[in-house]
Amino acid sequence: MVDLKNMSGDEFVAKLLAGERDFRKIKLEHGYRLSIPAVSPTQKYYYDVTGGNSDQIKEYSLDVSGSDLSGLKVTSLFWPYITAVETDFKFATLNAAQFYFGDLRKANFFGANMERTTFFRADVTGANFSRAKLDYTTFEYADLAEVNFTEADLRGADLRGKNLDTAKGLDSAHFFKTHINPEDKHMLAKMLKERKFMV
Repeated sequence: MVDLKNMSGDEFVAKLLAGERDFRKIKLEHGYRLSIPAVSPTQKYYYDVTGGNSDQIKEYSLDVSGSDLSGLKVTSLFWPYITAVETDFKFATLNAAQFYFGDLRKANFFGANMERTTFFRADVTGANFSRAKLDYTTFEYADLAEVNFTEADLRGADLRGKNLDTAKGLDSAHFFKTHINPEDKHMLAKMLKERKFMV
C-alpha cells in the first residue's frame, strides 16, 4: 500500500494559489471546505489565463490521482480535464462541479453529494458512484464502462454516455425523468421490470 502525504487544507490552498497542479498521492485534511473563487480557479479565471484555448486549459489542469480527498466540501468547482485516477472522493460535497473531459477512472464517489455536476465527455470507467446523490448530474458522452451506480440517486440525471450496458447496480438506483440513450431503454426496462421506472 502506497503511503499518502498528509496535507492540511491551508497548505493545499497555498500551493494551488502558487500555481502547483501536481497533487498526486496526498491525503487532504478530511472534510476541508474549499472557498470559491479564492481557491479553485473559476471559469472566468481559466479563460483569462488561457484565452479559452482548450490545450492550455488541459495543461493547466490538476492531477490528484491516487489521493484521498474524502469529505471535501466545495460548490461550483471548475476543474475541467482533471486527472483523478483512483482518487477517493467518498462522502464529498461537490455540487455543480465541472469535471468535463476529465480522467476519473476508478475514482471513488461513494456517498458523495454531487447534484448538477458535469462529467461531459469524461472517462469514469470503473468509478464507484454507489449511494451518491447525482440529481441532474450529466454524464453525456462520458465513458460509463463498469461504473457502479448501486443505490445512486439518478433522478433527472443525463446518462447518455457510452457503455451504460456494462454499468453495475442500476437495478437498485433511483430513477425519475432520467435521460438515457434510446438503445439503452430496453436494457434498463428489462432490468427494472419489477420496479416503477420512469425516464
